[in-house]
Amino acid sequence: MSGIKLPHSKWYETYFSGMALAYLKAKSQQESFFRAESQRVIELLDCDKGSILLDALCGFGFHARYLGQQSYKITGIDSSPECIEFAKDLSSGIDNNFICNSIQDAHLPERQFDGAYCLGNSFGYLNKVDSLHFFRAIRRSLKDGAQFAFYTSMLDECLEANLCDQTWEEYDGIFMLQNNDYDEQQKILKTDCTFLDTKNQKREQSTIYHYIFSLEELAKLLEVSGFMITELLDYNEEKNFQYGDAAAFIVCKA
Repeated sequence: MSGIKLPHSKWYETYFSGMALAYLKAKSQQESFFRAESQRVIELLDCDKGSILLDALCGFGFHARYLGQQSYKITGIDSSPECIEFAKDLSSGIDNNFICNSIQDAHLPERQFDGAYCLGNSFGYLNKVDSLHFFRAIRRSLKDGAQFAFYTSMLDECLEANLCDQTWEEYDGIFMLQNNDYDEQQKILKTDCTFLDTKNQKREQSTIYHYIFSLEELAKLLEVSGFMITELLDYNEEKNFQYGDAAAFIVCKA
């Protein structure tokens, strides 16, 4: 379809509240998943314990907590106040630091971090211009030669083979029903979400927007930001990414 009205630029700062927040908290209670994903990130970044790492768009801070428990020093940053407060409580007693701001506006110290990562399929919330600022801010914060790892399903090469008009998931009695509408001209994926809480008989609706990139477009954004892609992997398996995979894990060198 086409004709999607462009979202206001920072819709994601208010999305993570109400039932959307409750659903994501319920979904996030998967310790084995976060342990496995965090361990894979460390292997990709090739960082020793004690390294200072940036968790870009840290969300609720589950990855940061696990890595902090493994003696990594994590700075998590997210523009959602609700997420940051939850992350701080989750990392109580751990030497982690959390910042409520966008990566672009946080003025992170230059050349401070030994590595950076962005998980939770968060990449894609920003348009091309803001994504460029996002990558450049991360690059400035990294030491020369450090690596940045992130994964995304918001690629032409993923979406064309995997996009469904409707999907649903349930965690702890909260259902999320998704209706997807992709504008091929603007390359925006609009997802209308309906949340149903079967325990408390509640219902809420909200909308998510993702900007879609081709791998070629993404590689150019990273290159002009000072990164070089070193690995392009399938998210789910230990193999190189191929057209039609559900998501790509991308590793870049500063």
